[in-house]
Amino acid sequence: MQYSDLCMLMLSFIHVLTLSLSWHTKRKTGELLHILDRGGAVNRVDELIGPAVIPALVGVGIALVVMLELALGVVVGVVMGSYI
Repeated sequence: MQYSDLCMLMLSFIHVLTLSLSWHTKRKTGELLHILDRGGAVNRVDELIGPAVIPALVGVGIALVVMLELALGVVVGVVMGSYI
């Protein structure tokens, strides 16, 4: 994740340096920082999905297989699906 953050920052930095002077004089710094922050947020989605959501889905799947009663399994599946 740190490597992908570094690559995104370097590519963004190089791109900003290659923009014209008129672009730099007409744009606001806050707008540029907001765009760069959105790029960092995309990299952090993997950090959330990997250790949090995938094990929860696996646990729900195992619980549904272990429960032999279909109605109870469906209720648990609907509740956990809506929670996630």
